[in-house]
Amino acid sequence: MQTISPDTVERVWRQRIEISPEEIEPFAIEMEGEQPGLLAYLLAAGEENFSDDEQALMLYMGLNIWEMMRQGVSGPKAVPVEAVDVMESRNITDFAVFQGQSAQDIETGLSKFIEKHTQPYVLGYAINMLAQEEETGENIQEENKARIFFYLKTMVDCLDQHQ
Repeated sequence: MQTISPDTVERVWRQRIEISPEEIEPFAIEMEGEQPGLLAYLLAAGEENFSDDEQALMLYMGLNIWEMMRQGVSGPKAVPVEAVDVMESRNITDFAVFQGQSAQDIETGLSKFIEKHTQPYVLGYAINMLAQEEETGENIQEENKARIFFYLKTMVDCLDQHQ
């Protein structure tokens, strides 16, 4: 579980910032070959509750996170579907502490949560991207930002455990 450096996160983000939705398909095909369980998880997550924009954003961010994690010292091994289910259950328990809290308390709690995580820079990327969507006027519902972060954190945890 080696921490991905901020330089790696920044490099991947800069390489992929100008990619259009049409150009993302080759990356998804590559991920399907290496991480079929995680790609299936990303595609199925939020399928019923997310708009097309929200689903596309989560896939884009997930592909970038996968690339960031791949560029670590030893790229992650394939994550079995069962491991994704176990990690998602753990995250449901971890995120339950935020129910009923104010937005400020949630923000403070998430900051502490991220600081203690083995991949703070990768998770920081996810938080920053979701915050930027607010500035660009994308049609991302506030409650779905939290869901997107949850799914991406589950993905990061799985990749981190399979390094």
